[in-house]
Amino acid sequence: MESSDHFEQAAKPRRRYIPIAQDLLRQMQTGTGPDMVKLPSDRELADQYGVSRATVREALFALDLIGAVEVKHGDGTYVASRGKRLQASDQFQYGALPEHVIETRIVLEPSISMKLAEKPDSVAEAARVHNASQNLIEDQTCVPEFTRQALQFHLSLAGALDNKLMGELAFEVISIDNQPLWALINQLDLQSLDHRRKVQQEHYEILEAIRSGDQKRAFQTMEQHLKNNKTRIVPPETGSRPRHDEEDANE
Repeated sequence: MESSDHFEQAAKPRRRYIPIAQDLLRQMQTGTGPDMVKLPSDRELADQYGVSRATVREALFALDLIGAVEVKHGDGTYVASRGKRLQASDQFQYGALPEHVIETRIVLEPSISMKLAEKPDSVAEAARVHNASQNLIEDQTCVPEFTRQALQFHLSLAGALDNKLMGELAFEVISIDNQPLWALINQLDLQSLDHRRKVQQEHYEILEAIRSGDQKRAFQTMEQHLKNNKTRIVPPETGSRPRHDEEDANE
């Protein structure tokens, strides 16, 4: 079993394509409708970020899976409207479908909060992360970092458990490296200032419920937060269409 340090760093992705996907997502304007904007070629993006074209393609593929971009074979990659359905991927590095991630978290994390309410002082690290996130809410350019801190809040709670097995199960469904699609679709939603404020408020309510020592309240507050996330983030109809790799249009 690893030390709690990996919980403290798990919202900082190690896969090289993830920060690129996050930064591209940050730059995209939402609500583009039918007039889509074309992204630079993979060669140009590789030069811009100082990575290989293969890494850029991984970032674009992840963004395609969450419906943030549309890859037009032989033409290029375009910013897409949010209306595009999520797609399934059989490639392990992209993790599970976001709706499966949130369904698993709804089962697991309320019990974590309930257990932590037995030792209210155990959430000091989660409180520190929450306080650090406060300074990021109003700045639109900080959405990727706010997203990482929001995930780190949940990881800090999991890392505070005496039950390390339960904590490791939570780690598997929360960390960005394990579930990059969830992190990216989360970031897509958190472009809304109102949603960032709501998430921050709900995290505060979770902390207060745990600190109160009321196990039932701690369970219910976390459960409601995750259900709210599901409503905000996962579209009512998510696709599970088979996905076949295509040659990149910019070859």
